Amino acid sequence: MSASDKNDSPPRKEFSFGGSSLFGYEKLVRQGNCITLEGEDVPTLHQGMMVELRGDSRGYVPGGFRHGQRAKIVTFRQPFDNGSTDHIIRVSNEEGDGWVKPSNIANPQRHPGESHADCIVDGSKDLTSVPDQAVADPKHVRAIAEGVQHWNRWREANPNETPRLSGADLRGFDLRHINLQGADLSSIEGYGIDLYHADLRCANLRRAFLQSAKLFKADLSGADLTGASLASADLGIARLRKVTLRNANFMECNLSSADLSQADLSSANLNYARLFDTNLSDATLVETSLMATLLIRVNLKGAKLRDCRVHGAAVWKIQTDEHTAQTNLIVTDFNDPTVTTDNLEIAQLIHFLTGTQAIRDIINSMTGRAVLLLGRFTNERIAVLSAMADRLRELGDLPIIFNFDKPVDRTVSETLRILAGLSKFIIADLTDPKSSPYESHLTVPDMAIPFVPIIQQGQSQFSMFEDLYDYDWLLEGFAYRNTAHLLENVESLREEAMQKREDIRARRSKRRKEFRTQLSVSGR
Repeated sequence: MSASDKNDSPPRKEFSFGGSSLFGYEKLVRQGNCITLEGEDVPTLHQGMMVELRGDSRGYVPGGFRHGQRAKIVTFRQPFDNGSTDHIIRVSNEEGDGWVKPSNIANPQRHPGESHADCIVDGSKDLTSVPDQAVADPKHVRAIAEGVQHWNRWREANPNETPRLSGADLRGFDLRHINLQGADLSSIEGYGIDLYHADLRCANLRRAFLQSAKLFKADLSGADLTGASLASADLGIARLRKVTLRNANFMECNLSSADLSQADLSSANLNYARLFDTNLSDATLVETSLMATLLIRVNLKGAKLRDCRVHGAAVWKIQTDEHTAQTNLIVTDFNDPTVTTDNLEIAQLIHFLTGTQAIRDIINSMTGRAVLLLGRFTNERIAVLSAMADRLRELGDLPIIFNFDKPVDRTVSETLRILAGLSKFIIADLTDPKSSPYESHLTVPDMAIPFVPIIQQGQSQFSMFEDLYDYDWLLEGFAYRNTAHLLENVESLREEAMQKREDIRARRSKRRKEFRTQLSVSGR
């Protein structure tokens, strides 16, 4: 290249990332009409380049794309000033467009026929412009910039005009209580924006970037969030009835007490999301990812779950009915042999049981440390219970408290027996004269586990308690004057119980294992 050619080269303008590196990339470079993403040990990316997209370790690709899809790089943007996002590459194909990370580009290579000429763009465009099929109306952008009150008054005065804000950068806007009903918000840049109590009913939020957004109590009923990114967003108590969330990213999102009844969450990513008291009645979850998701008291009545990946999900007290359909739920991790089941709670159990070493370690740990504390612990006596549990912890034990403050039914009885079987000994406080003796009769006759009865001085044991002394593993009772007196003797009571445990084990080891072949009859 001649000196004159070098002098004729367009000026090179670099945009650094504040001295940091993103997956090996260090700067955006504009040279003439071409913009590239560059780094020392990574392949250069440029506008117009066709690339293959890849997922993360869980197979997830942002923007509603799938692992292995090809798309064209449309533009780039600089990371936010505080480095809070690394979705800096906008890609597009026939199915849609959205923002991805450099790590989502799989071994980019220039294909025959491609050249830097493919990246020619209008030089007047800003580096961070957001192209989309729809274009924001400048008048609407100016109106929303005037503030929520101005915007809401404008909406009231123009009820038949649909707001067009597609691709707009709304970061830094205070949008609490805003009326965006029916608005076109597709592909908006909304990282961390505050949409508290916003009206987003029937809004178009396809491919919207709302990571870490505040949508607490927002109403998104009937909205379309296909391919949207709401990772780490707060949607607590939000209304999402009949919302479309296909291919949306809700990773680490808060959906506690949210109403997602009749929502379509097909292929959505809810990994690590928190669903406490969430309403998913009549919702559709097909190929939805629920890995390590918390599902506590979730309403799944009438919901349809099929081909969902539920490895590591925590499932507690979910509500189902005869219309709930659960099919082919994938229990195992990506790299493990596939195990499926048709019930969320059973999936959790299978995950636990298939880790044979883990369950063995847990059971051994419990039976070697667990101490079951029984009694009717009223408000005035809870301090005694807490103090005794704290003292047992100091001695290396794992106290399990079973408070008989409610009537005992079959479920409670079964739970009590399970906990007793996992414990090395039991301490039962019989102080309250109104306490039912039921807990003692549930465990002592049927289970050879050291049972330590305690009672506060001045009170009497229930009348039938003496019948239990026929069982060798019932230790002599202890009457304590006050909490301090009890704590002084907890270690001694523990030693007696542990000695009784060793006696029981020794007796079992001496049991006869063979039948006799002759009988010794007296008088012959």
